Amino acid sequence: MKILRQLGFASEQEVLASEANSLKFLEQFNIWQARIVGFRNTAFDFAVQGTKNPQASEVVLGKYIPNSVESYEAIAASRGATYFQLNNWSRLATEFGEESMWLINRSFLQQQIANGKNIILTQNPTSATGYFAKEVNYLSELGYKFVQEGTVWRAIK
Repeated sequence: MKILRQLGFASEQEVLASEANSLKFLEQFNIWQARIVGFRNTAFDFAVQGTKNPQASEVVLGKYIPNSVESYEAIAASRGATYFQLNNWSRLATEFGEESMWLINRSFLQQQIANGKNIILTQNPTSATGYFAKEVNYLSELGYKFVQEGTVWRAIK
């Protein structure tokens, strides 16, 4: 109960009352755990938390474009693909810093590669910026090449 109160919940019933409360509890717990054991040890957990549609055979990477059908997560959803999206990204970035956020992002990529997923990019990798550029660079370091297929690019090793 003490941990629940520290995370902002009065009881187990409150946590289990809704999916939103359960997700909030998980987010709060991961942040609390990161403060105690160190961020590197929890990047994997945050990556799992942000993995959407984990059973898909392909993963979509790209730029986030607010309220756009061309944003990577919109394209991923339309393809039924896996994608990464943490609901509390801004809060985590403020608390732990940009380098720690890259550790989460890289852990997500490592998990998808280990699962043998086909990797799709929604924008041209040669003009990538921000975290998308880090993803492209990381994949390049692992030996991936990028081939355009219509409006997307496929990462091929």
